[in-house]
Amino acid sequence: MWQKEQVIKELRRRGKKITAQRSLLIDVILAGDCQSCKEIYYEAVQKDKSIGLATVYRMVHMMEEIGVSQAGQCKNCMQGVSFVRRGEVIDQGHEDIYNEIKQILQKNGYIDQQDFTVTIVID
Repeated sequence: MWQKEQVIKELRRRGKKITAQRSLLIDVILAGDCQSCKEIYYEAVQKDKSIGLATVYRMVHMMEEIGVSQAGQCKNCMQGVSFVRRGEVIDQGHEDIYNEIKQILQKNGYIDQQDFTVTIVID
């Protein structure tokens, strides 16, 4: 079981800066209560509204690289559409919109078959 100090030490060894957001995400991931990147995001955004879903994906990826096992559960959650207003997720899911965006991106050569996440910010 990884301890926060070990994770921070290893990330720093790899040249990563430990920001307040990264520190918070380490806490959420190590707590192990969240099973997906989206769950990690929803937990973290309750404590820091400035954290974005992309930040969560990057942090999970970093933790997977160093071998933190709790982070390896995000392989199947890298898709969907979230609507966000001033840091608050107001709606999520929308498989139909997601599939339409994916088709457009594939048709225009931006992606192959990989999944991704779309966040629409409403101001």
